[in-house]
Amino acid sequence: MSKEYNISSIKDFLSIPVESLDACLADFRAWVELARGGSELANDLNDFLGVPNATTFMLDSFIWVDDGISGISRVQLSDAAGDEIARISFEDVAK
Repeated sequence: MSKEYNISSIKDFLSIPVESLDACLADFRAWVELARGGSELANDLNDFLGVPNATTFMLDSFIWVDDGISGISRVQLSDAAGDEIARISFEDVAK
């Protein structure tokens, strides 16, 4: 099973095992690129779900999954209250 790490401050990176740090930082970089286009992504997801303002892009934390797959393998969708709506998995594509 993959371990998840909630990164909400710089010190949280210290909980990442040394041998996994490069993978975590690479995924964090991909997350930053997604976050920069977050409002556009959220709008696209809202259109797809057919519910206005159903999703927003989280900017206060990053959840890294130590799954051994290079790159982002899944995206969690949450509603405005922070409750998970769904996770989109890219694992088959990434392998």
